[in-house]
Parts: sequence; C-alpha cells; structure tokens
Amino acid sequence: MTRRSRYALTKVSADLPASLVQQLDGWKLSIEGINRSQLISDLLRWSLDNGAIDALYPECEHNHEHEANIDCDCTLGCC
Repeated sequence: MTRRSRYALTKVSADLPASLVQQLDGWKLSIEGINRSQLISDLLRWSLDNGAIDALYPECEHNHEHEANIDCDCTLGCC
C-alpha cells in the first residue's frame, strides 16, 4: 500500500459520520461475531481496491511534493 493510500484511508476513517459508526454498533449487537473495527477496515480496504478513494480524493498533480505556495486540487490536506 502506498503512502498516499494509507493517508487516504486514515482521512476517510476520520471522516466517517458518527451516525454510520452508531449504525455499525447496532449491527454488531444484532449479528454475532462481527468486530466493528474489522468491519470498518474491511469496508475501507474494499473501497480502496475499487477506486473509491481515488474518486473522493484525487491525486495531486505535483505528487504531493511541493511548497505551500503552489495551489493544487488535492483535498487530502497533505500538501
């Protein structure tokens, strides 16, 4: 997994709405053997494998290697 992919997964994890996490908690109560953290991890990995991360957070045209004075369309906040 690339540095950008790991950063994107962290960003998406932090952006998960509280209502989704609460819903996952509800599912955990009704379905035995499900670990919420593992479920979220699996969903994020699936989204990464299927290009959802790239669609939500396009790659920086400068490969995230530039000074702060250069404007780019990166929405990850790493530039």
